Amino acid sequence: MKKIFVVMMLIIVASLGFSQTLSGSIESGMNISNSSGSWKIQNFSWNSGGNGYAKLGLNIEKGASSVSFKVYSSDSNTLFVDALWFTTKMKNVVLNVGKIDNGLFLLPYNGMADLDGQGVRTYYNGKNLKAGVLVPLNNVAQPLASVQEFKVAGQVDYAGFTIMGVYENKPTPIYDAGVYYANGGLWTGFETHITGGVAILSPFIDYTAKSGKWELTLDSFTDTINIVKDNETALWVNYWIIPEFRLLGRVIYNFGGDFFKTREGFRVNFTPDSYLRVQLDTNWTAAPVHTINAFVVKSF
Repeated sequence: MKKIFVVMMLIIVASLGFSQTLSGSIESGMNISNSSGSWKIQNFSWNSGGNGYAKLGLNIEKGASSVSFKVYSSDSNTLFVDALWFTTKMKNVVLNVGKIDNGLFLLPYNGMADLDGQGVRTYYNGKNLKAGVLVPLNNVAQPLASVQEFKVAGQVDYAGFTIMGVYENKPTPIYDAGVYYANGGLWTGFETHITGGVAILSPFIDYTAKSGKWELTLDSFTDTINIVKDNETALWVNYWIIPEFRLLGRVIYNFGGDFFKTREGFRVNFTPDSYLRVQLDTNWTAAPVHTINAFVVKSF
């Protein structure tokens, strides 16, 4: 573990020496789960049963150019760079080179697609219009035809409406699109994923109301082919005891599996840019699965 902290500190110190602006975040914690009476513990992970991690993300800027990277640790002796890319800006046109991972054109509700990947990416970032293309490049020689597996994406914003689309030119093409409308506490729309002649339609409606220290969100959505049977309807609750401390709650009913999911927890903001979050998530199936996530996030 000491090796990891030393490497991370060296990266940060070196970055300070070459940059005008340094920003980023550190995220780490633990995940404890119980299924059928068996308890397990690992590094923090949002993915149930997936690999845990500690994460350092840095963005180093100087003028119109920047370098961004994400470093992960999956155990006490191993570090790996999950993404590393270079950026330069020319008015409204942005050029990225490297292994890119910043969620550009990420469909915002279910995250079905984005314009990330390894290669060269350029995009136009206007007031109400964004459009871009990613040309894939590998670290080893590939047939020239491999660049045909490009991605293109676009986004238009107007009067509360947003239309987004991502096309991936695979041997079996992939189409992802979303239409959204936002007004006050209301956010509604749908996303779709089409590949191989199969279409997944994901409609949703999300309404948030605030009153004093309470914040309630009613959320109904589907992300499968069967938009009725596999619907999930959720009530999210936030209650602020003080501005820096809030209780978390959630109840979801899964129509497809006929079971509930619940969440109880809290979040404490130590400073405006750092917090501790602890929560218990439970899937109330015939064999309930309980998961505790406790993690700290520090932004700078």
